[in-house]
Amino acid sequence: MSSVRDLESEAFQQKEWRFQTVSRVVVGAILVAAAGGFFGTGPLSGTEAGDDAGTITVRYERFVRHQGQAELTVSLGAGAVDGSSATLFLSRSLLDEMDIQNIDPQPASARSTEDGVFYTFEADVNSPPVVSVTYRPDGLGPVRGTARAGSGEPVTIRQFAHP
Repeated sequence: MSSVRDLESEAFQQKEWRFQTVSRVVVGAILVAAAGGFFGTGPLSGTEAGDDAGTITVRYERFVRHQGQAELTVSLGAGAVDGSSATLFLSRSLLDEMDIQNIDPQPASARSTEDGVFYTFEADVNSPPVVSVTYRPDGLGPVRGTARAGSGEPVTIRQFAHP
């Protein structure tokens, strides 16, 4: 016949097994997320977006840390060059979630509108600019905005900022 002590021990053992199983699943999920790039660089973190005409390509990390350093690398194609300059537009919805630290090369000019900012760079058709925008994400959660070359088609940028 089972005693009360044996039943309590069995109930405790079942709770302990449940806790261990849940702990293993949580640790496993964290390891998979880390390996995939959720906490930094990884195969699932980096992505690229561009338009069909090849006038703009944006490389960025899908997952960024709130107030950590992040970077957008924007390649403007030959079709983005107009005379001796090329223009990059970043949408207000994207800029509102960024604290821009540096833009390299420095734009020759910047014009702010209600919808975003137009950055103009010196360029020629033989060497269109590659622009690096270093920033710190201001918000938490999903971030969505657009970039475009001049008046071309917008390219959507989707990021997730986590603590």
